[in-house]
Amino acid sequence: MTPPTAPSLTNTPLVALARLVLGTLSFWLLAGAAGLRWKGPDDVLPSIPAGLLCLLPAMLTLWWSARAAAQTAPETLLVAFLGGTMLRLAVVLGGALALYFLVDELRRPAFWVWVSLFYLFTLGLETSLALRLLTAQRPQPLPPGSVGGPSPS
Repeated sequence: MTPPTAPSLTNTPLVALARLVLGTLSFWLLAGAAGLRWKGPDDVLPSIPAGLLCLLPAMLTLWWSARAAAQTAPETLLVAFLGGTMLRLAVVLGGALALYFLVDELRRPAFWVWVSLFYLFTLGLETSLALRLLTAQRPQPLPPGSVGGPSPS
């Protein structure tokens, strides 16, 4: 008999949130370095508020998705997916518009480029992390021919 193993800590919501933050920070460092060489510091400075503006709703929707993945009802996952999409879009677009009109330094096309880049990056990263959490928390079907699994035809 094999001894019980410790539960995996690699697919927990806290680890997923840490990966989201570190991934976004890594993206900011790489894209910021490229932007600095290509355009200069004036066009890289708007990346800071753009990155934060996209990271915060991504963290919230990832947390919401993790809570929904723990539920057994598929409707909960659908509500989390659609609600998270609407929440993310409203916060990022509303926040970007507010910053654009309130902060003179952000009234540049570079700000919208950074918002678009960070939005797409955080959306992709958050979606992949949420899917990893979902597959880790859902029971996997037994393979055909195993005890209790579907019989092969």
